[in-house]
Amino acid sequence: MKKVIKIILCVILCFALVIGGGTGLFFATYKATLSFDFSKKTGEVMKGASGYLYGVAENGVPSADMVESLDVTTISQKVIGGLQHPIGDIDNVSPMLENTKYDVVYLQDVYDSWYYLNKDIMQMRSENAYDWQALLDNDYLPKVENTVKELSEKSYSDKTVYCLYNECDNGIWFGESKEDENPDNEYGVWCDFNEVGKDNFNSAWKQTYDLVKSINPNALIGGPGYCDFDVAELEYFLTFCRDNDCLPDVMIYHELSENTIYFFDEHVKEYRALEEELGIEELPILITEYGMMNENGYPGVMAQIISQFETNKVYGDNAYWRLADNLNDNCADDNSPNAEWWLMRWYTDMKGETVECKNKDILSSNFKNYFKYKLDELSFNGLMGIASVSDEGDEISVICGGGERESKVQLKNLDETALYGKNVRITVEETVYKGLYGVVSSPVIIKDYSLKLGKSLSIDLGKLDKANAYHIVIKEAQKESENYENNYRPVRYEFENGMLLGAAYTYDSYCPASGGNEEGNDMVGGMENEGDGVEITINVPENNTYTLDFVYGNSNDGEWDENGRQSPDGRVHTSAKLTVDGEEETVYLPNTIRSEYTSCYSVKKELSAGAHTIRVEHIEGTYVLDSLVVTKVDFSSNISVLYDEDRSVDGKTAYLAVADSDGYYDVQSNAESVVIDGAELALENGSKTVYLKRGLNYLEFNADGMSAPQITKSEETQAEQILPEKAIFAGSAGVNAININGEDCSYIDGISCNGGAAEFNVNAESAGAYRVTLDYSNNEEGGVHDYNVDLIERYVTVDVNGSSVGSFWCRNTYSWETRKTVTFTVELKEGINTITLRNDGKTKFNNRDTFAPYIFGISVNPASK
Repeated sequence: MKKVIKIILCVILCFALVIGGGTGLFFATYKATLSFDFSKKTGEVMKGASGYLYGVAENGVPSADMVESLDVTTISQKVIGGLQHPIGDIDNVSPMLENTKYDVVYLQDVYDSWYYLNKDIMQMRSENAYDWQALLDNDYLPKVENTVKELSEKSYSDKTVYCLYNECDNGIWFGESKEDENPDNEYGVWCDFNEVGKDNFNSAWKQTYDLVKSINPNALIGGPGYCDFDVAELEYFLTFCRDNDCLPDVMIYHELSENTIYFFDEHVKEYRALEEELGIEELPILITEYGMMNENGYPGVMAQIISQFETNKVYGDNAYWRLADNLNDNCADDNSPNAEWWLMRWYTDMKGETVECKNKDILSSNFKNYFKYKLDELSFNGLMGIASVSDEGDEISVICGGGERESKVQLKNLDETALYGKNVRITVEETVYKGLYGVVSSPVIIKDYSLKLGKSLSIDLGKLDKANAYHIVIKEAQKESENYENNYRPVRYEFENGMLLGAAYTYDSYCPASGGNEEGNDMVGGMENEGDGVEITINVPENNTYTLDFVYGNSNDGEWDENGRQSPDGRVHTSAKLTVDGEEETVYLPNTIRSEYTSCYSVKKELSAGAHTIRVEHIEGTYVLDSLVVTKVDFSSNISVLYDEDRSVDGKTAYLAVADSDGYYDVQSNAESVVIDGAELALENGSKTVYLKRGLNYLEFNADGMSAPQITKSEETQAEQILPEKAIFAGSAGVNAININGEDCSYIDGISCNGGAAEFNVNAESAGAYRVTLDYSNNEEGGVHDYNVDLIERYVTVDVNGSSVGSFWCRNTYSWETRKTVTFTVELKEGINTITLRNDGKTKFNNRDTFAPYIFGISVNPASK
């Protein structure tokens, strides 16, 4: 009956859309709707989608605060000493993963090429000389044995999951060789994962499984690790495993398809039915690679995918498509959030149980596939989301995204919660996409209001931006507050819909990009010569100051080598002429490695109410433009402060503060002291001026159940930077210079594991904790991969007065011209102190020499004033 009703509804919709007179009315009144039923709980919040494949590069990249902030549930990394990438060694990053549920290691990542040994194997296949059993006996299994023995001795061995084989259903290792007459195939053969290939794989699986279990009977084994979901292949594999006593402990496969949103739920149900059919005990599902190249880092789409994972209570790791040092595009750099971070933080802050959700976005449905594939359910790929209610019933949280039209959220049966009948505060906020690596220090509040909560509630979200994600929180109102509604939300203008100048053209990006024109193109490129550019017109509602956020990409213009790789030295800044209402200025766009790896360049402009013309034209370099986000400037000096439940234990209350920049901030609270990055600071009448690093900062107050502190930018300025010329050098270290945006900048070079050091003398007014901010750039790269950019992270070893403080990682900045900072805490004595920068060489990739980054200077500041 349900299917009949749905078919009737579809027919009615089609009829309405076909009739010209009814179409306008339908679109004018239609709202996409998410409906949550709080009488139907669907299980404890799992947070399973907060997993990452090669999301952590080193112990400190991303920062420990960044990794902790997203409650990483699962991680997939390479084996100890693996050569697949120059970063991501499981043992190096394990100190930041104390709270993970599973740590997956890809055993085949011991090899240095993709696909593993591909060229060698294909060459042998072309000569009819390949023997997969010999490969296992002579090479792979001995490597597996060494890895498992080493990892079994580690403190985290009880949660280590050995992924024996990764995507072996591609047939390269175990498939049957078949002749290929395609002239583009240099080997003349292809690998068929047919029944012969499957039998080969099953035999290899059994041998490897038994070897691992013989070394460590308690080892967790994950597999089969297929590159996609194929229920027939899984049935063949699991039947063999059941009959040969080699069932995996964790079911691993990948969801890498543009149709994942449509089919994910169905795949999980098919797999669970298969377990039941085969008489196999239910296994935890861990999708070790999910999200396509154009999905990861894009809040609107990721909100849809997260809802699928959480609804089905499975684990998943964001796929590694681009960089391995930013939690798979979930942060802007090592410690600064991007738009995607806010979505993931909202998700990992959810608590209690999820509730049943029904989404109705008929204009974004699989109407065609519903009939084509005879699906059981009509699915939607528009507005999607999840909702949770705390165990006490006193907090409701909703996250959603993917919609692009007028939308609303409906909450039903709220009498099942402790909030029913009470005066509640409802906050609706939006995380605004500003490119993959555009910093987003706070979400935008859409509305914030109070009401007495009845049995049901409808919340109008207005017109949504498909690139953005949305968050609703409902709690009991603690005090009388004025209701607020944002009358000027950020407005996105698409450059591809503007007027193209010169040789500029539009095209479809393979990475996330907002919007799109009638041809389906979402980027403007071709701005490589004088006169090339694009012009758009914007409208603002009132005289005010506005932030113009240009979402752009800047490619590597370096020479290509024989391995098909461009020199990192070609990653330089690009200059463009920005014209606003006829006023010209030169802007410099930092490199983003590849054009489609987008970031954000921001300027503030005083604009009068009405229309304004924005023009961007080429001066030097290669860049592309996605969109322009126009936001009315909020002159409040308050910064975002988030409660952190995990750290709020043993009489402490913890908050996560998001600072726009390094420097001093005024803190007001009702506590007596606070701990920031290991420094305990006394508060005077609950107030203190403290030094925070850019991005995320954990503040632990010595008060139980303390309300949120107020943190504002202080008028106190940080100490003047000590320049390289003030250093005392040893060994190979010295001063060099680089031209950045027309200015010669000096930096310290020549510090490596082979020697070289720079020493700074610092006069401390009093003994205590000081914050050292290091100004640096790093542009090293190593390794060859089809699509991953193998960045190399550099680090500095720091000594204070002759004693080692530790080593601090300086995340890659994509260009020698792009400067970033890293901040750490040291203890100084009163008077003269010596701070020495060197590189101890203790963390190496494949015995490769290690280097400190370019160092442009240091700033040493008291932890509080």
